[in-house]
Amino acid sequence: MKNYHQEIYKHDEYRKGNFISWMFFFVTLVLGLGIVIFVILTSLEIEKTIEDPTPTLPYTYPIKVNYNTSDYGFFAHWIGTPLEEAIDYCSEASGYFGIPARVFVGLSFAESNFKNFDDFNPWGMMAGGQVLNFKTWHESCNKFAMMMKYTFFENGYDTPEKLVGKYIITDDPANWLAAVKKYWQPIYCDNSLKC
Repeated sequence: MKNYHQEIYKHDEYRKGNFISWMFFFVTLVLGLGIVIFVILTSLEIEKTIEDPTPTLPYTYPIKVNYNTSDYGFFAHWIGTPLEEAIDYCSEASGYFGIPARVFVGLSFAESNFKNFDDFNPWGMMAGGQVLNFKTWHESCNKFAMMMKYTFFENGYDTPEKLVGKYIITDDPANWLAAVKKYWQPIYCDNSLKC
């Protein structure tokens, strides 16, 4: 009888030890798989962020500029004005966002006559009824290019006539259009904007 109880006791101890070993193995396996899945998902999220960053200001980006030298020449109209310091920054933003230089120049002439502006905002950019203030030309040029691309051009507002009532609300659209077109209308026509 004593042997029988000892055998049952040994068998129960063996099962308990075996159960604990299996539980330890299972918990370790689950934790290991969890860590592997976390690392994979994290690396995918990092790659996604690197491939498709959401631009916020102020920010920097790798400049991939393809200057159309004919279009780049439009910035020469700013030489000798307070906008001369903005030429390099705006030409980078122009190339990066694909906004022709004539848009920068034409709207800055209509809104500020190349000289009547504050806080790096010659385009009269507004948000919530307030004129936007910037601290640098880098920030201002990028914001303008982003706004023109994502708010206006991608929604079909890609000519001076289409911008009236969208970019600016004025009682004298003919005068504003004449000022914009003075520099917007190129000597040549390309496919990036309607001429």
